[in-house]
Amino acid sequence: MASVESVLALSATIGNAKMILRPDITPGEVTRIQKSILIKNVNEYPVTVTLTPDDTLAQIINMPTTEYKLQPDEQVDVPFTITLTREGKYDGKIFVLFKPDDPNIRDSPVGLTSRVIIVTSGYTGEEETETPENESVRVQEQPTQDNETAQVEEGNVTPAPRTPTQPQHYQTVGSKTPNPVVAIVTVLVVVLVGGIISYFILRKVW
Repeated sequence: MASVESVLALSATIGNAKMILRPDITPGEVTRIQKSILIKNVNEYPVTVTLTPDDTLAQIINMPTTEYKLQPDEQVDVPFTITLTREGKYDGKIFVLFKPDDPNIRDSPVGLTSRVIIVTSGYTGEEETETPENESVRVQEQPTQDNETAQVEEGNVTPAPRTPTQPQHYQTVGSKTPNPVVAIVTVLVVVLVGGIISYFILRKVW
């Protein structure tokens, strides 16, 4: 029997890619939080989805089912329970791995993460800045100097090569400092000419 390998690329989709929780904690009591992650198969073939909390969340999360088989266009809300016994801040991730069910489909598995941040009441450390889920960051072109332009591509700003500029030559126009030798010679010439003229005038008179 011949087998046909798929040339389609596997796609992965989840909801709640980032959640920030701020529960009230009562000392000496257990606090439980019910949450879920949406997983969706947008492919044209069945996939297996596996969810694995990291070391931080594994201590406080209970996830009854960690593996799901989804048909095309099927989606599931994966429930889990967070159990807290003390105040503090918890920052961890749930790894979500998508892979084809059919071994004849050689598409590589695709992994996503859902970040879970928990800041309880009474916590006095650094606060986490809330960010809406699936928020996109927009990079705007900023004005540049020296004939430099900015190219915006896929969220990265890369300065373009600078255009070489020709050196500028400046000419200063203003008064020059007189040369002392020239000044002395000029005075002597004036005196000499004046003496000659006086001599001829006096000679004519007498």
